[in-house]
Amino acid sequence: MPGSPNLIKCNFLIGFGYLGLGDLSNAVKYPQSVLSPDLNHMGVIIHQKMVT
Repeated sequence: MPGSPNLIKCNFLIGFGYLGLGDLSNAVKYPQSVLSPDLNHMGVIIHQKMVT
């Protein structure tokens, strides 16, 4: 179940939450886990550009 759409969406949103809290370490970690099952997830690609 590591690639389930719900888990992907949750990890992506958790990353945004950490970004809002200013925790850049976790803001990068959670969206990275989304790229493993879905390398072309545009939301994560955009998120990474916001963090770096």
